[in-house]
Amino acid sequence: MKLSLCMICKNEEKKIARCINSVKEKVDEIVVVDTGSTDQTIDIAKKLGAKVFEIPWENDFSKAKNYAISKSQGDWIIFLDADEYLMASHIGYLRSYILEAENRKKDSIFIEIVNLEEEKVQGIFKTIRIFKHHTDISFKGRIHESLSKKGGKLEAITFTEPLRVLHDGYSKEAMEEKNKVDRNLEMLLREYEVDPMSSDLCYYLMDTYYAKKDLEQTWLFGQRVLEYDNGSLFGIKQTTYRRLLEICHKMQRKCGEMRKLYEDAVAYDADYPDFDYEYASYFCEHKEYEKTIKYLNSCLSKMDKYKGIAESNVMGNVIVVLQLLVRCYIEEGRLQETVPLLVKILRVNPYEYTSLYNLLSIVGGLETGEALGEFLKKLYDFNNVKDQMVLIQMSQKVGNQGLYDYIVRGLSKMDKERLGIK
Repeated sequence: MKLSLCMICKNEEKKIARCINSVKEKVDEIVVVDTGSTDQTIDIAKKLGAKVFEIPWENDFSKAKNYAISKSQGDWIIFLDADEYLMASHIGYLRSYILEAENRKKDSIFIEIVNLEEEKVQGIFKTIRIFKHHTDISFKGRIHESLSKKGGKLEAITFTEPLRVLHDGYSKEAMEEKNKVDRNLEMLLREYEVDPMSSDLCYYLMDTYYAKKDLEQTWLFGQRVLEYDNGSLFGIKQTTYRRLLEICHKMQRKCGEMRKLYEDAVAYDADYPDFDYEYASYFCEHKEYEKTIKYLNSCLSKMDKYKGIAESNVMGNVIVVLQLLVRCYIEEGRLQETVPLLVKILRVNPYEYTSLYNLLSIVGGLETGEALGEFLKKLYDFNNVKDQMVLIQMSQKVGNQGLYDYIVRGLSKMDKERLGIK
């Protein structure tokens, strides 16, 4: 079985090597279609062994991607954008997953795209990027293109541990650098003039206006997505409902409208956790903390079980959900209930300083310095200089002398000198 990496690009000298190198050891061929680079993109791709084809840009992503496919020789194709890269820990699964798909007579594979902004997860969604090289399978749509199969639907396989591709092309820096929002809007509006009742196009317009912070237009096109109800995109209704709930909150629309929107959303997909998070955020804004707690706990419960393919903002952001829940418990005076939540946050990110401060403030008066120090050893490496410094500074900040003394007693002479402790 021969596997080809295909990609289209323009002026991606900063990122193309990272993308290619993330899969290079497992692919047999690299096909790059360049649509007008004026930087070192082409030279970098060639040095990494890619076959590079140069074509003019015609404002049509599908046309360029299908051209790349036509130039590949692989039995299977993995299609990535230059600002994407396969997680290093997942590279070993690539070929075995394709073989499993072959054995089960599938023609494509779902992967997870993890959207990053400033290295923080902003959303996770499933999509098809690995597929058989077949004349019936091609991309459709000038912008926000998607795979389609002539005469039927793609037979995709989903794995319990899907391959994960990280994507940082829509970070603030990248968006400003490439003016992607304005470019996308111009192209989408041209398509919209031809097909104004397409839920897919309305969805992309909703998303683009959201990126431009135009709430009125975001709301308008989100409503049209649901009204026309003819979308073909994976998870289109879940993510539209989620966006509308968020916008309904931001636009300060009436409570009854928010409730109706939430009820409609849950009626469509009761398992999708983001609905509960958006509804909880609305109640938190109105200082209705008991209701906020109810829906945040519902969100966390659903996050543990969710296996859907719709893009989710909360699935990769459990800390955000936990932090809001901690805030509500504090507002309600239920401090002991924050402790297990704060520990969960610190297990994910030991350097979430507000959570560490809250934990030490709440537990510090209930435990001896030694007992608290022994507990913190489950979260921190007391032989690590950074961890030592964090804990010393935080114990001083909360005024816990017992914890401070416990940590300092365990330091070596060299560590004390390094940390400036006499």
